Amino acid sequence: LQAARFGQPKGIYLLAVALWMSGHYLTAIKWYGRGVENREVMSMHALGDIFYHGYTLDAPDRARAYAFYQMAADLGYSRSMMVLGELKVLGEMGVSDIEGGVALLRAAAKQGEKEAWGKLASLIEDGLVPSANAARDIERFRTLAGEPVTA
Repeated sequence: LQAARFGQPKGIYLLAVALWMSGHYLTAIKWYGRGVENREVMSMHALGDIFYHGYTLDAPDRARAYAFYQMAADLGYSRSMMVLGELKVLGEMGVSDIEGGVALLRAAAKQGEKEAWGKLASLIEDGLVPSANAARDIERFRTLAGEPVTA
């Protein structure tokens, strides 16, 4: 609490998480907003999740979610890069951007988001992302993700 009061971004984020987990959703959203004002990427990502899924809201607000994910991704937050990359490939924001989405997924994976490799493999399997050698890429990406490879 002390760190949050003094404007320390990590403290603000942790306070928001504690408030959210204790059911004080609107107050938590306010504190996540303060985190955003302080360029705290996990707060940006959390607000992206809240608006994307519509937690405590009447309905999801995908445009606001996208904006928060984009802010965090622009600051290099790999988790937001991964989510935003998948949304772009799937065309969740109205227009599909396969090339941009794959670039974000790869950047997230290279920063250590193993799950991003698995998402790339799934997108290739589903035929949403082109690959010159799909079987090889799927196997390689599943291995990089630490997922079992099926024959």
